[in-house]
Amino acid sequence: MPNRIFYSVDLTDWIYGTIQRHRDGASWQSAWVDTYWMIGGLSKSSGEKGCPMRAANTLYEMGRIRNGGLPFTDCALAELWNRSKNGTYAILAVRLLRANPRLSKASLWTEVQHAVRREIGYEPARTNQGGPSLAYQLWHLGLIVEE
Repeated sequence: MPNRIFYSVDLTDWIYGTIQRHRDGASWQSAWVDTYWMIGGLSKSSGEKGCPMRAANTLYEMGRIRNGGLPFTDCALAELWNRSKNGTYAILAVRLLRANPRLSKASLWTEVQHAVRREIGYEPARTNQGGPSLAYQLWHLGLIVEE
């Protein structure tokens, strides 16, 4: 069974709780942080870490979260990069996992870095700040929609 725990909470509960609060009118950030605390989060820095929060928001907005309620959409990576680097990392991670579901979490980050250089022409972050890891776990939990 895939690991459901992300920053010490159940990732499925965190994602779907955030989506519900967001649909009820909360900003994504507020919904993300509030859900983290409501499901037993223990660390302010984990619950408020912006990189996985923005990655989750992009996956949601682009219809990549199974049963998230939004249609599957796409855009040019350069456009997405300008809106959210962390979102771009998560979308690239999903694409790479679709092509090779056996990638390890560490290999996935390396491949995401290569893809940013190759496909967008920018220099990626040196370290994985959580977006690709979030996408990796969501993928392996079966929570990512494929085209």
